Amino acid sequence: MYYNNFNNSLVIDEFGHVFGWGDNSNERLGFKSELSEEIRTPKKFEFFSEMKKFIFDISMGGSHIVVIAKDKEKGLDDFGDVYTWGLDHGGRLGYVTENILNNDEELDDGSKTI
Repeated sequence: MYYNNFNNSLVIDEFGHVFGWGDNSNERLGFKSELSEEIRTPKKFEFFSEMKKFIFDISMGGSHIVVIAKDKEKGLDDFGDVYTWGLDHGGRLGYVTENILNNDEELDDGSKTI
């Protein structure tokens, strides 16, 4: 499956792995800012593989991404978990912050971003 917006793209392969490329400013692709703001070749989201999750669905905004990931062992019977990242302006990510959220960032309520 292929997803895109004006500035970036995501693809899910047949194994449920996600790859992203394009504009990573505001960490909208979810890759830490020490990477270039422009990712020119597909880069794998290792987080989901490490957590034994497969991607069920993706929604992309201009500066943020929302993913539903399901447990590989439970398969389609799993309701799935929602992951969000990018620019949280106006609560787009479901958090009460105006920050840019990236991988492994702990929030005030103790939850973590991916």
